Amino acid sequence: MSIIAQQTLFTFTNKSKHFLEVRIVAEQDDSFRLDTSDSEYVIPVTTSDVARSNSTFSSLVHMVLKILHGEKLHEIKLNLPAGKTVKASVRCTSSLRFDTKIRSKGATETMAGEFDLGPEYHGDPMRIVWSHEMGYAYTDSGDVSIGASVATKQDVHINSSFYDKKNKKMSGPEVTPACCKVDIL
Repeated sequence: MSIIAQQTLFTFTNKSKHFLEVRIVAEQDDSFRLDTSDSEYVIPVTTSDVARSNSTFSSLVHMVLKILHGEKLHEIKLNLPAGKTVKASVRCTSSLRFDTKIRSKGATETMAGEFDLGPEYHGDPMRIVWSHEMGYAYTDSGDVSIGASVATKQDVHINSSFYDKKNKKMSGPEVTPACCKVDIL
């Protein structure tokens, strides 16, 4: 683990057809901060939002650190509509955990996806792209749709890909894709 907080410019792109809610957390990291983001889709949840202190000294220290380095974060929430790209500059010394949930109309049986970005990925600009893959189709009775069967639901997997500053695909961290079943219209 690095002891120097590295600032990373992230570009988050949702190439899926579904609204995604992504939660970013850093475990036990005092340097976890959102330096810049000009997007309404990036929502910082600060530690002061989670727990308030009544001490005058701690309030003063908190204000000075906020001015110098940005506010210490509890988590960052990304609300990524389908087809949207947003940017955010994040400072951190430890691993970042990304949890992805599908929040689309008609999505059922949702399961969150996740991946961790260790400190070795911090520092250089990085683009993370979420895209969907269609899976098996199902009938009303829940059976896999084969042949002449009329499908009413289909599996969807939202997977993540990682690109470096030269826009080359990186062999990144191990990803558990977000999954759900969607209604077929």
